[in-house]
Amino acid sequence: MSWPSSVCGCRRQAFAGCSPERTLKPAPRRGGPSWREFLRAQAASIVASDFFTVETVVLRRYYVLFFIAHASRRVWLAGCTKSPSGAWVAQQARNLGLDFSEHGVRFLIRDRDSKYSGPFDEVFRTEGIRIVKTPSTGVTSNTCSGSTSSTTDGSQVAGRLAAPLRELGWARVTAS
Repeated sequence: MSWPSSVCGCRRQAFAGCSPERTLKPAPRRGGPSWREFLRAQAASIVASDFFTVETVVLRRYYVLFFIAHASRRVWLAGCTKSPSGAWVAQQARNLGLDFSEHGVRFLIRDRDSKYSGPFDEVFRTEGIRIVKTPSTGVTSNTCSGSTSSTTDGSQVAGRLAAPLRELGWARVTAS
């Protein structure tokens, strides 16, 4: 395998023949804040969105869409369904969109799940809320909602979710 001279500075030599000094260096860091700096600076105006699953005693699985404020950890339960579709998620966004604009929300962090469709994003854009998608490889990028959905089976957020879960019957909650 040979590399063009623009890549490593070698003329028609195999990759193994190129010296480390002649290879490309990493790209310089782009301007702007890091992910952590962004979250700290904008914490009061950030809401994160995610799903968690509820498995009932009769082996039914429900998907719960929730939103959580980054600064206060306030949780909004948007809805619960057996099979979330793009249209259902967009309708839940419409139900909460005005509430978020009244609370001064400027950013919505969400993952790249296929359930979040174009109409979902458009609901928040019309309210002046910017959609921030987590990096596709960033497992801990949405730590705000990730920590909520992973702890709903018994610690901090269980108290907030007790009433909706009682309506579903005895249930086991897991992050999706």
